[in-house]
Amino acid sequence: MFWLQWSGGRLLKTSLSICLSIALCLHLHISPTFALVAVMLAWDPTGIDAVRNGATRVIAASTGALYALVFFYTLGAHPIVYAFITVVVLAALHYFNIGKFTAIASVTAVAIIPTMAGHQLAEFLARVMSTLIGIMIASIINLLVYTPTYTASLEKNSEKSWRQGLHMIASIIENEEEGHEHSRLWAQRDVLHAKLHRMKKRLHKQRTQWRLHPASPVDQQALHLTERRIDTLLRLLEHVHILRTSKSLPTLAFKGILAHFPERELEPTQLLLWLEKIRQQNKHPQLQEVISACIETLQENEQESVPLPAPSEKWSRWEKGS
Repeated sequence: MFWLQWSGGRLLKTSLSICLSIALCLHLHISPTFALVAVMLAWDPTGIDAVRNGATRVIAASTGALYALVFFYTLGAHPIVYAFITVVVLAALHYFNIGKFTAIASVTAVAIIPTMAGHQLAEFLARVMSTLIGIMIASIINLLVYTPTYTASLEKNSEKSWRQGLHMIASIIENEEEGHEHSRLWAQRDVLHAKLHRMKKRLHKQRTQWRLHPASPVDQQALHLTERRIDTLLRLLEHVHILRTSKSLPTLAFKGILAHFPERELEPTQLLLWLEKIRQQNKHPQLQEVISACIETLQENEQESVPLPAPSEKWSRWEKGS
């Protein structure tokens, strides 16, 4: 559902940008071709990205056009000149640390050359104007139309990862205590760890988006709880990573296996009691260190003013301390 909303919003913004770019170019009696190319290359997922990248894209396109103009009048139109201009544009953009917009600059530089031999300066200005119109309209549409929200999907995914993560940590410690080999669990731990980091990036993107479009207190509170849940789980996964041995299989061996990991209902307080019992029974130094770190992390979050949401049902296995 989130993918459909995201792709639908992108299609809406792209279509609207194309429509307005064509209308403005035709009104100014210039070709809309380069405006359409610029619109396709100037899409941003959030409004704040549109603000940051819009001006930089204009600079990149202007740089490409400037190099094309200079080298055409000094070296002429030749295939080698095309390649040389592209290389110089790429090098210049990387030097000025705007390398992510090399596509627009290169397209602008190479595309304006073929007709410069005709009306020259007038054609050059028309194509540059067309490109800049596409960039500016795309940036404005990205800023104003359909600002995506990741709060609901982040909350849902974090709840699922929270249930999987607590079960996974308890399973790893239990297997370590009993001396069982659990390479499959480590592969699952790696997949979950990578997934949580991706969620952190999306969470940061949502906070950035709220700088332009402030969220309601309810959404801000929900995102705060989601962030706490993700951070806590990441710390717990880092703690148990100490127990890992060289025998563990790499993550790629079980790519996508996290989807099949069970989601057991386990409250943080249940896990705390169970870990305390294991710490008292097992005197292995490394396991003691990991369990103590996990307990400390869980206790820190329990002391927060806003507690972490816990599942409604209980998981009898760890509730009983077995």
